[in-house]
Amino acid sequence: MKKSRTAPGFESRLTENLLGSLWGLISLPFRKKGPMFNRGHIAAAWQEIEQLADGSAQELKLAVVKADSLVDGILQRTAGGKTMGERLKNAESKFSHATYHNLWEAHKLRNRIAHEAHVEPHLEELRIAVARFRKALQEIGVL
Repeated sequence: MKKSRTAPGFESRLTENLLGSLWGLISLPFRKKGPMFNRGHIAAAWQEIEQLADGSAQELKLAVVKADSLVDGILQRTAGGKTMGERLKNAESKFSHATYHNLWEAHKLRNRIAHEAHVEPHLEELRIAVARFRKALQEIGVL
């Protein structure tokens, strides 16, 4: 009888790899999901927002827009909905009543900044909005 030219143990390694792959596919739905958020990315984005908030009026307005975008990105993964408004409504139970109300107010300010050409909110109003976004992120445990 002639021996095959395959390396010794090739069949056993192949079988082991195939069984391992099969087990990986079978167990996939039962695996614990990884973290939903990259906390390092969120912390870095928030640090940039804080730096903008310490700057000029224009930078403070940009901080509000970026903070809104950061919260929206998180709500996209947790709350569902086509718009930020829909996602906020779907996420109401994730926040205290006061934070939910304040988050809506901060989002409305962001909309004024983004959609009204000559809007110039007071600096204090902008600072409060940034603080409200921060509080919302803290309440959902990502900041």
